[in-house]
Amino acid sequence: MIFQSSDPEPIYPLVDIYHYFDSNPCGVPPGKKVFVDPTTEEYLTFGQFMLETKQFAAALQDTFNFQPKDVLAIFSCNQYDFGVPLLGTLCAGGIVTTINHSYTLTELVHQLKDSGAKYMVTTADLLPTATEAAKICGIAPNAILLFGGSDDLVSGKKAYKNIYSKRLGVPIKIDMEDIAYLCYSSGTTGKSKGVMLTHRNITSNLVQIMSYDAEVIKEKDLVILGFLPLYHVYGLMNCLHISLITGIETIIMSKFELPSFLQNIQKYKVTNTFVVPPVALALAKHPMVLDYNLTSLRHIACGAAPLPKDLCRLIESRLGVYCRQGF
Repeated sequence: MIFQSSDPEPIYPLVDIYHYFDSNPCGVPPGKKVFVDPTTEEYLTFGQFMLETKQFAAALQDTFNFQPKDVLAIFSCNQYDFGVPLLGTLCAGGIVTTINHSYTLTELVHQLKDSGAKYMVTTADLLPTATEAAKICGIAPNAILLFGGSDDLVSGKKAYKNIYSKRLGVPIKIDMEDIAYLCYSSGTTGKSKGVMLTHRNITSNLVQIMSYDAEVIKEKDLVILGFLPLYHVYGLMNCLHISLITGIETIIMSKFELPSFLQNIQKYKVTNTFVVPPVALALAKHPMVLDYNLTSLRHIACGAAPLPKDLCRLIESRLGVYCRQGF
């Protein structure tokens, strides 16, 4: 038996990811703040973000002769500007592989070789591992770029922002069935394997999420707190892509720590957050939660593993929020 939703059929875009964002389907104002670093309070507006992705795309082409379908690896913990090299690579017609920043040298080498990465964006603290892996994989030393605004004087590595071209990259049209992202599995049955996510996969999922959450997205003064790793598709979609397409201000934590998580909810008047079961358990039972004003919270979504119904109800009664299972 075939079951069909009573909801209207979503209209799926017929363009690649970058062109979809560039068309600004939700009408996000250029000056709207979208990504915030809670540690430094640096931020990117929608207009600034899109401008920098085009500058980065041009830089890849002008500096490295970057070609469509070339692969760029992002080996980093969460950054408020994580999306700039990510979407900038797509603007240049490339593919991005996102890498777990806790990987060992052996694990990093495997993913770089398996994905065919020619370029890498990383952080200064990960340079020893990144540099050694790049050497093994034949990635040119100057093809390693850094997050942050400063070049590394010891290694000679440049910040990705410091190679921007004066011209803006012209977004390259990509076939909808071409690969956009290579996110790697956890490797529970052997070595981690690249999951090929196409432009159609991502744009269709964006439309599905926006359709399902249409009433939530319409709410005023929404603020998302994101700590989920952006190298994983759960964080990549809900804390980066949805935030950008809708213009919802999103606070990007580099990692999860309960005190700073609670502090950020209170400070930024966070309304929505995406969690995993251990964090849900802390919200339901940890005494520290009661030390903070979390009354701004409205919606909590939990994924990655099953969340018991009783625990979900406990969170709702304790915090006065709507908690939903996303696994």
